[in-house]
Amino acid sequence: MGWRTVHPAITRLFNFYPKNAPSANSIDNDVSWGQPWTNRWYDYKRYGANLKWKISENVSLRGAYIDNRGDRGSESTSNTIAANGTYSQQISGVYTPGLDTVLSDQKDSGAALYLDVLFDTGAIAHKLTAGYQYSDSFQYRMNGASAVNINLTGLSMSSPTYIPRPANVAQVKRGVLTLSSNTEYQSLIIGDDITFNDQWSVLLGVAQTTITQKTGTGYGESALTPSVSILFKPVESITTYISYIEGLEAGIVVPEFYNNTGTKVVNGGDVFDPLTSEQFEIGVKTNVGEVALAAAIFRIEKGLQYYINVPGAPEFVQDGLQVHDGIEFTAIGNLTENLNLIGGFTWLDPEVEKQQQTPALEGKAPVDVAEQIVKARFEYRVPAVAGLSVSASANYNGSSYGDGLNNDKVPEYTLYDIGARYQTEVAEQLVTFRADLHNLTNEHYWNGFNGTRIGDPRTLMLSVTAEF
Repeated sequence: MGWRTVHPAITRLFNFYPKNAPSANSIDNDVSWGQPWTNRWYDYKRYGANLKWKISENVSLRGAYIDNRGDRGSESTSNTIAANGTYSQQISGVYTPGLDTVLSDQKDSGAALYLDVLFDTGAIAHKLTAGYQYSDSFQYRMNGASAVNINLTGLSMSSPTYIPRPANVAQVKRGVLTLSSNTEYQSLIIGDDITFNDQWSVLLGVAQTTITQKTGTGYGESALTPSVSILFKPVESITTYISYIEGLEAGIVVPEFYNNTGTKVVNGGDVFDPLTSEQFEIGVKTNVGEVALAAAIFRIEKGLQYYINVPGAPEFVQDGLQVHDGIEFTAIGNLTENLNLIGGFTWLDPEVEKQQQTPALEGKAPVDVAEQIVKARFEYRVPAVAGLSVSASANYNGSSYGDGLNNDKVPEYTLYDIGARYQTEVAEQLVTFRADLHNLTNEHYWNGFNGTRIGDPRTLMLSVTAEF
């Protein structure tokens, strides 16, 4: 179980970026641009169990169960930068002191069971897996009146403006938690890893997936989603492959408020149909020493969901496709006995297609999708100190767009991190101490939520974990 409070140091600009937004370098990223007495909280409990049973040399059974319960609440702020260089602030959900601030309650449960069987048909080897996956998700929301919103205008960007928590906020009737969404997911899966000889193999799979929305107008949607991969090894050290995968994911329940602000969504609470996706990929894999190298060309097609009429009367819609054509390179493994590398490069050509609701989006890049991403992380095991490792990483995120029409370009940024990890035994239990310094150079940058959030400043994180 756990408790997490999100620090309110967030600046949101909605669709004003970059017309009215200053450079991120001019904004202090080490202070809260919200109100010190606001927060978003999440209180959750999680339980789970795993089963592994080797029935015989060639037959095994795997199972898992998980249960999540959580409450959410907030009194949060959102900021908008005006053309004159000032900013306005909306403080959403201000409750009478002492009033329960819970907004929603989430209850999720899931289970899975898989049977793995090894067998041969003549000279052909099989690794057959058959399984069943199930999950049930319930969301409850307060059915009473919304809390008070407070609006401030003409605030200086030189430093945050703080106000005391209002003492005389109007009392509202919160109502009771009422079921707003219940989504059930079931999937029957069968797959076979077939090896013909030392050069050729095939991965075949199919899933019969049913997603049922039991609230509102509801729906029950089923789909047969196949997957196939053909692998060829021209030489022992190189594997080439081509693959095709289909997927089905549940449609969302439209939030009541736009991006956690006090602005109501016109069709808040509506339940959207499931989305299908397709992925095509051609790639090659090899090992150089103890480093695994891989390169792939891929195309991903999936449904597009977005808001229209922002910021006036936001409405959520499903329309068209977002298509991601890309190239990816990865390198994972040991460069030396003590030096490990995890790295990769992704180049994307993202594009919106088949638009009917908003034809002007046709051919544009989807929001918040960077064209280039580069990541590299090195970890060095210090030979002179048993259990001690130090690490360094660099993460480059290319430019993206903060709006669907691609008028608002969010600049690229690079973050550097360093860290240390020490493992030892305490009272015969393995204990790991970690220290990580994120954003070493204190880079100022915009990211996420349509490019409207100031990135985290230089941050030191300390943790201790123990295995029992």
